[in-house]
Amino acid sequence: MRVLGLDPGSRRTGFGVVERRGTTFRSLGHGHVVPPAQLDLPHRIHAIAKRVGEVIDEFAPDAVAVEEAFYHESVRSTLVLGHVRGALLVGGGRARPRDRRVQPARDQAQRDRDRRRGRKEQVAFMVRRLLAIKGTL
Repeated sequence: MRVLGLDPGSRRTGFGVVERRGTTFRSLGHGHVVPPAQLDLPHRIHAIAKRVGEVIDEFAPDAVAVEEAFYHESVRSTLVLGHVRGALLVGGGRARPRDRRVQPARDQAQRDRDRRRGRKEQVAFMVRRLLAIKGTL
């Protein structure tokens, strides 16, 4: 089974493709979609959706996992994230994948930026280790 995971963001959307064969997992690819900063929101969303469509065409995933939106202190940031997430869900539906919703790693107890950063770094470390990825994610 091949899964495309998406971490939506209007300035930077992360993606990773993992394949499982039996009990073995391997990374097929990962990266970020970073639209030009000078673009307005609709054009940034379009650029993100277009690139994710290219990733879907390239890797032909069996499933797409899109991180659920989380509440941010800024209502506007939450709404913008919702727009990006919606575009990713629509884009993910153009292939045969089944949509999978993934709860965010953030919660109320993680308001302290240092704690959240530490947890994200721990997750990145384990992903790199399990998938034998060198460098940064």
